[in-house]
Amino acid sequence: MGEDWCGRSGLAGQRRHAPATDVGFEVAPRGHYIFYFLQFVIAETSAKLQSANSKLEEKEKQTADHESERQTLQNDILKLREDYNQLNQEKDKHLREADELRKSLDAMMQEKQRLERTKASLTENTNTLEADLNQAVAIKQELMDKKESLLSELREARRDTERNARETERCKKCISSLEERLATCKEELAGANESLRLFHMEVESSRAEREELMKAAEKSAHDLMEAQAEINRTEELISKRSELVGQLKALEAELSGLLEDRHNLEKDRDGFRREVIRLQSEKNDLQGERTALKRALEMSEKTREATETELSQLSKANLGLTEQASFCSTLTL
Repeated sequence: MGEDWCGRSGLAGQRRHAPATDVGFEVAPRGHYIFYFLQFVIAETSAKLQSANSKLEEKEKQTADHESERQTLQNDILKLREDYNQLNQEKDKHLREADELRKSLDAMMQEKQRLERTKASLTENTNTLEADLNQAVAIKQELMDKKESLLSELREARRDTERNARETERCKKCISSLEERLATCKEELAGANESLRLFHMEVESSRAEREELMKAAEKSAHDLMEAQAEINRTEELISKRSELVGQLKALEAELSGLLEDRHNLEKDRDGFRREVIRLQSEKNDLQGERTALKRALEMSEKTREATETELSQLSKANLGLTEQASFCSTLTL
């Protein structure tokens, strides 16, 4: 159309430069041409204007749609930022909980080690107490054997004492008899002395009577010596009886001490037994605590694994949200 316009303008210029004789002939066609041309230009301009208005409305509609999408994206970005902040807070919370669980696990491990050391110490103490108990049982058995031996010796000593008592009684009877005989002998001796005196007085009267009196005196002296020997034996028996009574008292005192030692050993044995029962109870309690700690450690391990899994998932979600936020920021820009 521009070329047509230029061509027609050139034609009009040529016609303007035509001779004056053609002016009247060319005026009317040129006016129609300009009118048609203006109508054509106006129609084309109106079409272009309508097209431009349509495009403008479409652009405005697209702009409104883009604005709505931008607002929606901004809202989504704000929501994603809120979710991201919330996830960060939850992540921090889980990290704190994981740290607390780790600290609790460390504390439990330290407590477990302390309990294991305590258990080892208690086991060592239990072994020591068992060794002491075995030693005490051996000592008790030795004391029981010694007690049986002493009881046997005591029974033997009692039999000896009874025998000595019977012997002493017999000796007393013998002593009484000897005393009677001694009194008789003394009387006889007195009589003999008197007879001897009379014999000395009557020595000259009868040698035969003197010899008889000498024999009676010798017999009395011999009986006196026998009585003195019997008295000495009786005194020895009395001394031996006193020694046996002293030994019996010493054995009774030793037996009393052994009975007291036995009573003390029974007390110690009961104390050892109670201590062993208490240690066994503490051992069972420690075993239960160890089992509970093992279960708690297993639960902590499961919780830690679940927390690590959740943290891994949160990290992945956080990475996805970061990528979405970056993408939305890129779209916004």
